[in-house]
Amino acid sequence: MHKKVVFPSFWTLLILAFFSSLAQGQNLPNQAQEQWVDSVFNSLDQNQRIGQLLMVATYSNKTETHARQIESLINKYGLGGLIFFQGTPAKQASLTNRYQAQSKTPLLIGIDGEWGLGMRLDGVLDFPYQMTMGAMEAEDEQLIYKMGREIARQCRLMGIHVDFAPVVDINSDPANPVIGRRSFGEDKENVARKSISYIAGLQDGGVIASAKHFPGHGDTGTDSHVGLPVIKHDTTRLISTELYPFRKTLESGVMSVMVGHINVPALDPEPGRPASLSPKIVNGWLKERMGFKGLVFTDALNMQGVAKNHKSGEIEVKAIKAGNDVLLFPQNVGKAIEAIKKAVRDGEISQETVDKKVRKILYAKYWAGLDQNERIDVKSLKTELGRPVSGILTKRIYESAITVVRNKGDYLPLRMPDTTTIASLSLNAGKQKTAFQTSAERYATVKHFNLSRDDFSNGRYKATENKLSGYETVLVEVHGMTRRRGSHYGLDTRQLDMLERLRKKGKKVVVVLYGSPYALKYVTGFDHIICAYEDNGFMRQASAEVVFGSLPGKGTIPVSACEEFPVGTGVKTPALGRLGYATPEEVGMDSKVLKKIDKLAIKAVRTKATPGCQVLVAKDGKVVFEKGYGTYTYGDRRPVTRESVYDVASVTKVAATLQAAMLLEGHGLININDKASKHLPEMVGTNKEDVTIVNMLTHQAGLYPYKPFWARTIQDSVKNVYYRSKPSDKYSIKVATGMYGLNSLPDSVWRWTLDCEMRKPQRKSNGFKYNYKYSDQSFYILRRIVEKKTNQPLDQFMDQNFYRPLSLNRTGFLAWDKFDKKAIVPSERDNYFRNGVLQGYVNDPVAALNGGVDGHAGLFSNAYGMAVMLQMCLQDGYYGGYRFYPKNTVAKFTSSPFMRSNGNRRGIGWDKPVVKGDGPTSSRASKNAFGHLGFTGTTIWADPDHNLVYVFLSNRVYPSNTNKKLIKQNIRTHIQDVVYESIYEMDQKFPAKNGHSAR
Repeated sequence: MHKKVVFPSFWTLLILAFFSSLAQGQNLPNQAQEQWVDSVFNSLDQNQRIGQLLMVATYSNKTETHARQIESLINKYGLGGLIFFQGTPAKQASLTNRYQAQSKTPLLIGIDGEWGLGMRLDGVLDFPYQMTMGAMEAEDEQLIYKMGREIARQCRLMGIHVDFAPVVDINSDPANPVIGRRSFGEDKENVARKSISYIAGLQDGGVIASAKHFPGHGDTGTDSHVGLPVIKHDTTRLISTELYPFRKTLESGVMSVMVGHINVPALDPEPGRPASLSPKIVNGWLKERMGFKGLVFTDALNMQGVAKNHKSGEIEVKAIKAGNDVLLFPQNVGKAIEAIKKAVRDGEISQETVDKKVRKILYAKYWAGLDQNERIDVKSLKTELGRPVSGILTKRIYESAITVVRNKGDYLPLRMPDTTTIASLSLNAGKQKTAFQTSAERYATVKHFNLSRDDFSNGRYKATENKLSGYETVLVEVHGMTRRRGSHYGLDTRQLDMLERLRKKGKKVVVVLYGSPYALKYVTGFDHIICAYEDNGFMRQASAEVVFGSLPGKGTIPVSACEEFPVGTGVKTPALGRLGYATPEEVGMDSKVLKKIDKLAIKAVRTKATPGCQVLVAKDGKVVFEKGYGTYTYGDRRPVTRESVYDVASVTKVAATLQAAMLLEGHGLININDKASKHLPEMVGTNKEDVTIVNMLTHQAGLYPYKPFWARTIQDSVKNVYYRSKPSDKYSIKVATGMYGLNSLPDSVWRWTLDCEMRKPQRKSNGFKYNYKYSDQSFYILRRIVEKKTNQPLDQFMDQNFYRPLSLNRTGFLAWDKFDKKAIVPSERDNYFRNGVLQGYVNDPVAALNGGVDGHAGLFSNAYGMAVMLQMCLQDGYYGGYRFYPKNTVAKFTSSPFMRSNGNRRGIGWDKPVVKGDGPTSSRASKNAFGHLGFTGTTIWADPDHNLVYVFLSNRVYPSNTNKKLIKQNIRTHIQDVVYESIYEMDQKFPAKNGHSAR
């Protein structure tokens, strides 16, 4: 489905009407415009009028001598414009101010910025190449329009009025040395549509676009910078193909066209004459047959395609006679002007022709706002050019362009990465971990390997190849690619041979090429191929997200790589609902506001509210903030990172036991209105016989809030009965380091739970025997129900059914056995029960009696693991391509069924915001938010109304659980306040600043 046609703006049509009227000798209707053009035109002498036809090259990275030479040309010849090349934004802006101040007539400033200002200026973000954008599906082409608007905004900030973009050439020759990645591809419809979108964005942003290189520079193996290319097609082919996108862009309202230095015998039979000097092509084809009335620029006149066989002065005269309006990059301004003057005197060029061109240029200057004094604010440039919108657009374009070229057996995306062993291999990118590898390890356990070309020269690769043979899936990134066809685009045959050997051994080899789609012809033997077009951090991260399904693969290659991969090849792969990564601004959040989190977290560490913490924020399925603060313990040098694992305490209830219950209820194995005794016969005859699951989970079942059962086990009279310092057949419950409990200890805890007294009933019942009172015992019981129904211990059930399918390699019970001790943050120095530092052992002492696995405590995780669990809930039980429980299950459990009838805010297992007064969340949280707090200083919250996830993990109980500073300072809630404060409606219109939008 194609996007709707982008129509030119009113002012774009108006300027074309100006040009058309001028060409026909008619008067223009707007008095102010007419007066300004007449006034400026009448103030110019003949030299200055001819000077208006010249746009001279200048640089901001050259010496003062160069700047003075440009000033001299401005003053002496009354130049019409300047085209800037290499330099820096601040220096160019300063020079522009300087040159404009020197010029009697405002200068038309141009830049050759096909992929934005970064193409010419240091320190400015590059936008994607057109070949990359050629891979985007039509539905995403609005991003090209927005990119054009953003480039226009940046140009206007810099005092630039013309951007010589886009390249409208159809690149149909893989050997083309000069167009290639600068083209949208070889499909004429694709090239035309995307060119129109780019043009509309530039011109709606107040910058003149230029379709180039007329009549089409794509089907040639010669670079016009060094020679004269020849396009040998006949007229029928040229009209149907090469000229097609130019005709479409002319119809759409492009304001200027650049004519290329290419020889096209079918359009002009004179041998060796470039199109830029051809009256038959410029006047005949472009202006008369195709009806173009806008500005016509030559390509740079210093290029050898035109300069090799023509002298300075001669070139400019021929270019004027051919029909060009603006002579770009003349080599010798003085000779050019003198030659044109002589041609006018000799009648070779009429004065009327010169005058019409000058007026045409002046109308363009008026449209560009040059009737007003325009001075660039140099001081604000760095900030304004660095606005987040540029990065957002760039990232979105790259994500939309990534192309899954082949995907045998629909292996990609990796739906269950826990069921395969995965290695990543980075070729030619150095020894540091790449953005692809960093991203990949967020989704699965991945072993990384990096090899260089030198490693293949000296044989060091062999050891790595042997190691890779031990993995089932090998994700290969190919870096260091080139644009040169003769070098196989930088592909190393030795490296490809190694990959082929791995493939033949039965390995799933996924090849990601960061370079030209033409290189695909050399990897046709592989079953899983991704073309990523460009090698940068955006593409590396996005490629990994496509592999693992947090992004869809949507692109199609815009050129024919070979017979097996013709133009349009691309396999659509789905997004699997996995968390991705983005900047805050991408999802409508303010990164500057989010930085306030740093201050709050650092304050918590500095005031010893906690030794350290993790904070994660995700919105719209994208992690936008993920940081660690402080250290594991006071005086410990180990910094908290995203990999650090915390005891999440009571968050276990909702991230483990409740998830299991939701699955069971969703599949009809339990009903929340059941009595717990229906599933646990041992409850029959106890004071808990009539307790229902829903009342337990909303904490209004009358269960006693807390009983320190552990204290019974350490009384002097029985301590030696319950514990030993070494394990044995009778004592195998691992309570802590050097502390093993009696095998029957969990049964004792369960008996004590059943025998525990109930709370007193409430006075005013309102039909309810008990009011709300939080109790861990609800989840002691629920765990027993889960294990009874699944016939499996809770920790094993959660691993098999949730944590492993979710690829949460840092989430689980029994951390002391599951994770590297170096990753586990100590929770407490227990001096009352276990007498030691608790690192990897559950903090909760009752859970410890059950060996570290219980329904209310025992889970360990990093912030990312908790964020995934919450995101899965926000997605109604769907994540990673897998549905964990039926639809609407989450909505049921996160409702507050007794809010009105019993004044109980709680969800079914989940905590909910307080309607009035202080509560567990920010006051800005919506009523539909759900989450939980943990004793050790943890909190997790999801807000469906904002599609928001917030996770805070800490060990505030270290060294002692008497430390209440984190609670008193309300750090967790204040950070959540900042999260909500950062949410805003991002400006989707990308308005230009410091300059005119199109009039």
